[in-house]
Amino acid sequence: MSLALDIRQKSADLWHMQRVKRLARQYLMLGPHVLIRVAELPCSDENCPEPVTQISLLGLDLTRQMIVVHRPLAEVSAADIAYAAQVRS
Repeated sequence: MSLALDIRQKSADLWHMQRVKRLARQYLMLGPHVLIRVAELPCSDENCPEPVTQISLLGLDLTRQMIVVHRPLAEVSAADIAYAAQVRS
């Protein structure tokens, strides 16, 4: 892979991470005090061929909550986050 393609892919990944963070903050009604981490990981379930997007939330009380969306990072939508958060609750 050329350097230009590598940089383009990394910038696209970063853009999608920031987009998912904004969606999570907006639709979960989180304030600026909550740290949000987004990562695309391989799915551990054999029935899930695609990677999953894991959203970690860390509040001021240092409790961590995890939301797993069974879609690649670039395909995550606000509806996916809302559904995954509802299932988690």
